Amino acid sequence: RRPGVEIAADGLADVNAPYPGLVSIGRDDTERDVLLDLEAAGGPISVIGDPSAAFEVVTAITAELATNAWSDHLTITADALPDELAVLQRDRFRVVPDLAPVLPELEAGRADRLGADVLTGRVQPSSATAWQPEYVVLGRAPDPETTARLVALTGAAGRSALGVVCVGALPGARWQLTVDASGTLEIPILGMRVRANQLSWRSIEAIAGLIDPDGHGDTDPTGPSSAEAWLPEVRPDIPPVTVPAEVAQ
Repeated sequence: RRPGVEIAADGLADVNAPYPGLVSIGRDDTERDVLLDLEAAGGPISVIGDPSAAFEVVTAITAELATNAWSDHLTITADALPDELAVLQRDRFRVVPDLAPVLPELEAGRADRLGADVLTGRVQPSSATAWQPEYVVLGRAPDPETTARLVALTGAAGRSALGVVCVGALPGARWQLTVDASGTLEIPILGMRVRANQLSWRSIEAIAGLIDPDGHGDTDPTGPSSAEAWLPEVRPDIPPVTVPAEVAQ
């Protein structure tokens, strides 16, 4: 509990989760999960380095935001990311073909919260809609005008209920994470290096096929489903299991 913020026991059911932006981004060399509080950035977050690895890191962050159990109210707007991510949690997730038409909506919802204390507002009863966090996740860096508007929207001295996570360099990014082709992620804000969580496009298709096989199967009914796309073309032979005679009896 944050010092100075008191919550009555009978009001806990009406209080938002205080840290909905917590995501696991990887494991350190002692196999401990490392979590990053995205709201604490107070501005955009960019993931640079190897392009494919950076895309997979942001995709993994997006999937966790969409599915974690400690974010009871959260909205994710995605651009240039796989549409299949939407099957993870449709109530939280939307994919847009272009971010520009969404910006006025984000700006309208953000105007009354600039300079306010997000955490204090969130833990007050009956504040579910007022402090519902929203994340914009981008599979590529936007154009300069959109970038400037996103930076203005997310810039805050403290926590921000609206955040941006982007693949690639983003001018004005508050935090910049770097990942190499091997999946090693450097987090300067924490002074740490971890083995990054990554989610490839093929893995997303496989997950989508398992969750929603009717909506994400291949058009050819005789061909492999998207849930099987990750399997190797040649599968190894599995030797028969030999049961000792005394066990069989």
